[in-house]
Amino acid sequence: MESLNVYLCLTVTYNVVSKGYPFLESLASALPVCEEFVIMDGGSNDGTLELAERISRINKKIKVVKDRWPSLGDIAAEIREFTNRAINRYSGRKGFYYTYRLAR
Repeated sequence: MESLNVYLCLTVTYNVVSKGYPFLESLASALPVCEEFVIMDGGSNDGTLELAERISRINKKIKVVKDRWPSLGDIAAEIREFTNRAINRYSGRKGFYYTYRLAR
């Protein structure tokens, strides 16, 4: 079996704490294979951003990037647009994309 060699993990978040998604558990499960873990937050107002920032101060592998969530009038299109923006920002780096379900 080949070993998994991952350099960058990337996720996008938007108000995941208020919906009860297992944000910390998901992050913890991915960290062992990540040299760097980027959390791109779309302006959460439920404590998600603050939690991500606190975690990044504890674990230097984690980097938090803030961006504006798109307002397209369709949640699926918004998720797609924000996810593509995050992927494009980090394209060319070896890694994989790891996401959480987003919630309005």
